Amino acid sequence: MTGENKNKNQSDKELIELRDRVFSLEKENKDLKISLERQIKAGEIPGQLVNLSFDSFFVHVNNEIKFINETGVKLFGASSREQIVGKDLIEFLHPDFRKSVINKQKKLYAGGEKGSSLGDTRLLRIDGEPVDVEAAGVICDYQGQKAVLVVLRDISKRKKAEDKVKLMALFGELNPAPVLRCGLDGVVQIANPASREIFKTGIVGEPLASVLPEIDEKEIIECIRNSSIVSFGAFIGERAFQFTIKGSKEAGVAQIYGSDITNRKRMEDELRQAKEQAEEATKLKDQFVSLVAHDLRSPFSSIIGLLRMLDQDNGHPLSDGQKDIVGRVLKSGENLITMIDQLLDISRLKTGKITLDARFLDGQAIASMVIDEVKSLAEKKSIKIVNDVPGKTRLYADFDLFSEVLRNLLSNAIKFCGEGDIVTLFTPSQSKAAISVKDTGVGVSESILPDIFRHEIKTSTRGTSGETGTGLGLPFSHDIIKAHCGSLTVESVEGDGTVFHVSVPEVCPKVLIASDEPNDRLLMKQYLGGLNVDIVEAQSGEEAIACLEKDLPHLIISEMAMPGMGGLRLLEQVKTDLRTKSIPVIMVTSGSDIENREKAFQLKADDFMAKPLQREDFIPRVRRFVG
Repeated sequence: MTGENKNKNQSDKELIELRDRVFSLEKENKDLKISLERQIKAGEIPGQLVNLSFDSFFVHVNNEIKFINETGVKLFGASSREQIVGKDLIEFLHPDFRKSVINKQKKLYAGGEKGSSLGDTRLLRIDGEPVDVEAAGVICDYQGQKAVLVVLRDISKRKKAEDKVKLMALFGELNPAPVLRCGLDGVVQIANPASREIFKTGIVGEPLASVLPEIDEKEIIECIRNSSIVSFGAFIGERAFQFTIKGSKEAGVAQIYGSDITNRKRMEDELRQAKEQAEEATKLKDQFVSLVAHDLRSPFSSIIGLLRMLDQDNGHPLSDGQKDIVGRVLKSGENLITMIDQLLDISRLKTGKITLDARFLDGQAIASMVIDEVKSLAEKKSIKIVNDVPGKTRLYADFDLFSEVLRNLLSNAIKFCGEGDIVTLFTPSQSKAAISVKDTGVGVSESILPDIFRHEIKTSTRGTSGETGTGLGLPFSHDIIKAHCGSLTVESVEGDGTVFHVSVPEVCPKVLIASDEPNDRLLMKQYLGGLNVDIVEAQSGEEAIACLEKDLPHLIISEMAMPGMGGLRLLEQVKTDLRTKSIPVIMVTSGSDIENREKAFQLKADDFMAKPLQREDFIPRVRRFVG
C-alpha cells in the first residue's frame, strides 16, 4: 500500500469517527432537553443545568428561595447554597428596588406561564454590597407548587460603563466653560450651554473659524488628521480665554475646550505693572544714590586735601594735640571717601554703567598681584599670606572686577586676623574655575552669617585691631560675582576662622585659526593641543568671516598673507565690527614683513608672531589671551 493511499484511508477513518461523535452529541442533547422539560415540570432541577449555566438563577415560591445554582451563589457573595436557600427574596433586594420588583412579579403571576423581563435591578450581597443585575422570570412548577424561575445576569461592569458615559455627557452640559465639537469641514456640531451663553449666538452649524477667528480651518483639519493638540488664546468681548483643540483621527472630529483666564490675565498684568514700577523705583533709587555720592565726593576730596596741607605745613607747624585731631579727621574723611567710592561702584554696577569685559585670567597670577597690594596691611599685624592657587588656573572673568573681589576678601581676612594668623588662597579640589580665601581668624558670628551679602542690612563689625569698615565690600563683591553668573559663598565657625569661596563658570577657550597653509594650521594645532582649547579652522579670510557669523571665538590667529581676503582685511573687519572688536587678534608674519606689521599695528592687532613658528614663542603669546 502506497503512503498516499495509507493517508487517505486514515483521513476517511477520522471523518467517520467524527461523524459518529456528532450524531452521539446530537442524541445526548435531545435526551437532555427532554429530561430538562420533564424535571422542570416535576419541580426538580437537573445537575447538568446547575453546572453548565453561565448565568445565575434561582427558584422561589412566594419569595422563599428554594434553589440556587453555583453561579448564583457566587453572585450573592455566599460560600454555599445553605446561606441563600430558605431565605426571603426581599432580604436580597436593594430597598430602592423592592417595590418595583414586587409589582413586576405580580404581573408575572397574572400572565401565567409566559416569561417576563424583570428589567434592571439591584441586589444586596451577603456582605451588604450592592450588585446590579438584569433579571428575567418565568412561572414554573417546583415540587407541585407554583414557583418563579429567575435568571440573573451581572451587569455591574456595564452599569459602570454607562455611568461613565453619562458623566462624560454631563461634563459638557454642566461645564461652566465652553466645550465644542467640530468635524473635518470645520463646522461646529455640538456646543454646550456655556458656549451658547459666552458667544451670545447660535454657533451650532457655524464654521468654527467664524466663531473663533484666531484659529485657522486648516489647523483644525490637521489637528483631526494627526490626532494632535493645539492651544491658543482668544478674547471674547472683555473676557480672555485659553482654548485647547484635541483632534481624533478615528472619530473624525475635534473637541474644543475653553478656559476663562480673565482673572489670571488681570493678575499677570497687575504683577507685570508692579514689577515695572518696582524696577523703576529701584533704578531711581540707584540713580539718586549715585548722584548724591558723586556730589558728596568732590567737596570731601577738597576737605581731605586741605587737611593734608594743614597737617604737612612745616612753615606753620601744628602742635601735637592739633596734629592728633587733624589725623583723626583725616582718617574719618578717608573712610568716608572709601564708602562713597564703594557706593558709586555698586550704583554703577546695578545701573549697568559697569559692564563686564570678561577675559581669560591666570588665577595664580591675579592672586599674587592682589597679595602684593595688601601685603603691607598683613605685615603690620604679623599675618602670613600664602598663595596656594595652582599655576595655569584658568578663570574667565573681568580683570578689574575680579581683582576687586579678591582685594575685598583679603582685606576682610586681614581685618579679622591677629598676630600669627595665616590667610591662604587656594583652589578647591571640586572646582577648576574658583579661588577660595581661608583665614585662621576670629570667624563670623552665626547671627550675622545669613545677611553678610545683603546691602540693606549692616553686618560690619570692628576688626581685631579696632579697624572699621563700611559694610559694603562683601555685598558689592557678591553682586560682581553674580554678574559673572558665578557664586560667592562663605563658611565660618566663630573662633575658628572663615572661608570664602569664589567661583565663576568654567569656559573652554575657542581659537579661530585662519591660514591657507595646511602645514601651518597643523603646526599651530599641535602647539595648542596642550592648552585645552577648542579649535576652529578657516582656509581664507572669507571662511573666517563666515565662522565669526556662526559663533564668536575668544582668540583669532591669522596669517598675514592669504589669497582673496588677506589677513589685514580680516583684521580691519574684525576690529571695526561692534560684535567682534574686543576679540584679540594675533597676526602671523614673515620675519622681513615690517611694512605689513606696521599696518597691522595701526589696525589694532593685539600681538604678532614671526615665521617659522617656535613653540617657546607661540605658547606664551597665546597664553596671554586664553589663560
